Amino acid sequence: MQHLDDTRARAERELAEWLARKPQREHWRALLVNDMLARLRVVLWGTSNKDEWESGRAEVDQKLREAATVFWSGSVLQRP
Repeated sequence: MQHLDDTRARAERELAEWLARKPQREHWRALLVNDMLARLRVVLWGTSNKDEWESGRAEVDQKLREAATVFWSGSVLQRP
């Protein structure tokens, strides 16, 4: 059985690895949030280029779908 704390730690590692692979010039940042329903959500800061943003959003969604399974909300929000 998965627990939220273990899942969050796994999700944090996945996000950190993803951010580490991004070029420094893009200045991506991420905030992982536990919502009130015990689901994980992400707020991303990064590029203003729509295609790059969508690509980044899809990558994060896929990584967290695998890492956080039932605790992943599927919500990746953009912060300008």
